[in-house]
Amino acid sequence: MIVSFEHGFIFFKSKKTGGSTAECALAPLCGPNDIVTIAGLDELVLPGGEARNFTNNAQILAAYEAAKADTAADPVAAHMEIDGQLRLTGGWFSHMMVQEVRSRLTPRFWADAFKFTIERHPYEKAVSQAYFSWATTGPREGEDFTAFFDRTVKRGPYHNTRFYLQQGRLALDRVVRYENLDEELRAIAADFGLRLPDPLPRVKGALRKDPRPAREILTDAQKAAIFLRCRDEFDFMGYEP
Repeated sequence: MIVSFEHGFIFFKSKKTGGSTAECALAPLCGPNDIVTIAGLDELVLPGGEARNFTNNAQILAAYEAAKADTAADPVAAHMEIDGQLRLTGGWFSHMMVQEVRSRLTPRFWADAFKFTIERHPYEKAVSQAYFSWATTGPREGEDFTAFFDRTVKRGPYHNTRFYLQQGRLALDRVVRYENLDEELRAIAADFGLRLPDPLPRVKGALRKDPRPAREILTDAQKAAIFLRCRDEFDFMGYEP
């Protein structure tokens, strides 16, 4: 996520919605005192896009620098480990909920800042989550991909309304649709006098091995499970099940 004091916006990074792409595009445009969390050690692909001001913990900062320098390490695993440490020590981490962020900022800045996030059709998020989890955390012992995929799409951590709704009401100023990510993100940046790179940096997409639309990948039972899990997202965003 990003808190830009210089430009006056807060970007909430939701799950499996192109959040890392948004971070990598916006981070180089942020000021030296802005908060930019770790998008992934291999993802900050533009000059000046490095994470910053996400912690004062010397041990975590040393681990972050060591992980960046270790070209043989798995960058996603290193990111996830450091992110976990940040959660435990009061640092700023990738996926923070509304109240977690609001409690750390002044009421004036919170009220004045433009707050936004990204949402995506739950079917697509579920498939993206399954391939990401297969590549990073892996299956249980003896579990094949079919069983892992089924378990992940039914129970995976891709439900996102906790990042933008409070008591059923929108707590941010805007929810960008992943389907229109390029257009909407550029329009937001332009409102702040910022110009994003063209094309936008695309990250993590290579982890998804099946390029077909999620509707063609998922079974009817999987679709039904996702709908029950994400009913509030379907309703709020107007997505068709």
